[in-house]
Amino acid sequence: ARRVPLLGICRGMQVLNVLRGGTLVQHLEGHRGEPGVFTSHEVKPVPGTLLSQVLPEPLSVPAYHHQA
Repeated sequence: ARRVPLLGICRGMQVLNVLRGGTLVQHLEGHRGEPGVFTSHEVKPVPGTLLSQVLPEPLSVPAYHHQA
């Protein structure tokens, strides 16, 4: 098998995680704002990774989710 990097976004990341044997918390109480209102959180790339080469600084991104 070829070792090709793969980036899963939102549900795609959750599906990849579960397929690889990870766990998924179905509901994080109080993690999401009012219906239709996005919150934000900071993404901090790990130094030395491919992502850190593309995004060297932390980035604030919108979020509307309740699973982890």
